[in-house]
Amino acid sequence: MDRRPQQNRATNQGNPSFTNNLAALDWALGLSVKLTTILDDTITGTVYAYDPITSTVTLITSATTGSGPHDIRMIKVSFLKDVAVTGAAPAGVKFSTAEPRIGKVSAASLAAALAEQKRAATLGKGVTKDGQDIFDALHRTMPCRWHEKTIVVLDSVMIAEPYALTDVKGNDQNAVKRVKKVLEGERRKLESGRRTATPVSAERKGG
Repeated sequence: MDRRPQQNRATNQGNPSFTNNLAALDWALGLSVKLTTILDDTITGTVYAYDPITSTVTLITSATTGSGPHDIRMIKVSFLKDVAVTGAAPAGVKFSTAEPRIGKVSAASLAAALAEQKRAATLGKGVTKDGQDIFDALHRTMPCRWHEKTIVVLDSVMIAEPYALTDVKGNDQNAVKRVKKVLEGERRKLESGRRTATPVSAERKGG
């Protein structure tokens, strides 16, 4: 297999074997990669983990070295449309033989952090009221979270601003179709509610 960085590439342009192509790259510890999402965002870093069961790849995105803190980012493979290997990993170091050291974890601190993360995930930062209303409406029936100003639904579909049907994107077309149907219904409900809440005319007092 040709291991030259510029040659190692896997794409997700409607290719059902994309996940298999990722696995074929071996995902050695420390492999430097450049990922491109379906929204054309780019993410660079070194591979920390690849889980074929959950279809996620975890990158160390910071330049920190040694045993100090690192910035970690986990990305669903279904969000990716291109993967380019930009640098080789240390020779002979692979996940199949690696045994990373794991420190002690406080169960209470972990539970509190997860609860805070869950609360924060439901509140968009810098989004419009319309965007938050759409998120809240979708969140009642489907798992949703924010990625910057984009609504992520079912961990496979993204809805970018201004959150119209044409802004729904994803590689799983069945999920995209389902989300569009729900979004269309929720938008009608929200618009109907706004019309009801807005008085047509004000009553004249006295006279």
